[in-house]
Amino acid sequence: MKTTEQLFSLYELVALPEIITEGKFVKYFPGYPFFGLSLSRRDYVLLSAADIQKCSKGSLKACPANMPLYDAKTPSCEASMFSQTPGDGNRCKRSLLLSYSTPTLRKHDTV
Repeated sequence: MKTTEQLFSLYELVALPEIITEGKFVKYFPGYPFFGLSLSRRDYVLLSAADIQKCSKGSLKACPANMPLYDAKTPSCEASMFSQTPGDGNRCKRSLLLSYSTPTLRKHDTV
C-alpha cells in the first residue's frame, strides 16, 4: 500500500484462540481486520474490509487518503496483536473460552 510519502506493508489480522491454561482459551476481537505498517515502522493505518474494497486491485494497492495515520507508539488492539504484546499490553476485546476444542479453520484462496 502506498501514500504520497510512504510505503506500507498490508497485513490481514487473523485472531486465533490463545491458550491460557489447560482447557481455557481466550479469543481476541480486533476492531479492524487489516493493519498497514509503514516500511520505516514509524506509522500504521487501520483498515476495514470496506476500506480495502476502495483500494485499487493488484499487488501494490493505492487507497483513498481518508484514513488516519497513527504513530507506532499509539496503542491500539491491532498494533498489540501485530507486535504480539503480552498480557495487559493487549488492548483487544476478548472473551474466555472454556473447554474449547473446536479448531479454527479459515479458507485462504484455494487452500
